[in-house]
Amino acid sequence: MPTRETALVAHGLSLRAKDWEDMIFGKPPKLLGRASRAIQLYADKYPHASHLLFGSGATSKEYRGRELKESEYTIQYILDNFSKLFEFDGLERLSKLNRWRLKNRIRRIAKPMLEPKNTIGELRYAIPFCRDAGISEIVLVADPPFISRCIGHGEHILEELGLFGKIRLVGEQSDVCHPDQRAADVVIFEPPPGDPEPVGTILRGIFDIKEKLPEFKTAVKDLIAQHRA
Repeated sequence: MPTRETALVAHGLSLRAKDWEDMIFGKPPKLLGRASRAIQLYADKYPHASHLLFGSGATSKEYRGRELKESEYTIQYILDNFSKLFEFDGLERLSKLNRWRLKNRIRRIAKPMLEPKNTIGELRYAIPFCRDAGISEIVLVADPPFISRCIGHGEHILEELGLFGKIRLVGEQSDVCHPDQRAADVVIFEPPPGDPEPVGTILRGIFDIKEKLPEFKTAVKDLIAQHRA
């Protein structure tokens, strides 16, 4: 079976986030952040990956006398703290030579996404970039409460671009979330099959509305139309 052409995408995080280091780099030896998880995946599961994209361009911060955007800052931080990656379980087994090789490969394939300002922007940049590079598999890396939204937005963009079924999206989660967030906070609502107006049906279920469904759906439809005007 031929190997897929693969790219890894580590979603960004605002440099103003108080837990930025924990969520991006992680907490050795057990808890991998978004960036360290992407590197661990490259080392252990996707060594054939040709690109490692980091988000985003939403925030910037001075680093050693230079103003760097979020994605640039993340890459530089990882490279400057590369030796600390080997404090994580699984990566500590690498020999000195393989650690040196891994850092050189990461330096070569890492690419900052400078223009995107949010999750959807990252995906709207990454997916066409990967299409043009001949990539057939994109591995998205984010924390547990966030990864399902990344996949959902990504699949929608694939449909828009006519790439559904041509590029495969894979979700891989890091181990560190915002302190006030849990994976259980995320709820996914699947539209009922064949329902031409699923929003009313879904909202009725969320809020346990007792009105008859057709009347409630009409009211929701009118409300949406009013605020779209």
